[in-house]
Amino acid sequence: NYQIMMIDIDYFKKVNDSYGHEAGDAILKGFAHLTKQAIRENDVLFRYGGEEFLIFIENKNNIDIGEQIARRIKNKAEETKFIWGTQEIKITVSIGLNRYPENFKSIDQAINYADEMLYLAKKDGRNCIRSKKIHQDTSCKLSISEIKEAFDDKRIKRLTCWEWIEE
Repeated sequence: NYQIMMIDIDYFKKVNDSYGHEAGDAILKGFAHLTKQAIRENDVLFRYGGEEFLIFIENKNNIDIGEQIARRIKNKAEETKFIWGTQEIKITVSIGLNRYPENFKSIDQAINYADEMLYLAKKDGRNCIRSKKIHQDTSCKLSISEIKEAFDDKRIKRLTCWEWIEE
């Protein structure tokens, strides 16, 4: 019921190098605060390390909600002027979004996919949002051990009959 978003503050190392780590910490806190304002009560925000943030966006039958929230966060970051002493610091963010985490076997794989989308956003010039529709292949490509694991985890709710077609 959640989409997964990864956010990176663009060129954050330059902030630390130019203004110092205290300024960088202030930017991180300020960005976390504005991000918290841009998400909804049931969405969950984490600092994922360094200047990266991870958000679980509750999805109740609105596949576009992640994109809407990503745009809100991106726009708020662009519009905000962070003040450090007499300096005005502007930031931008790159965002990767996994709109279909249910297509992955584990939460780690789903987060890694959001991170791959983040990497694409950075590669495409930063200050952008990247998300791809994941093609759902309806053919079965599971190994026997994966099927057994699904049975053991009670992820398979009902069995269907397989027909053998002779050519």
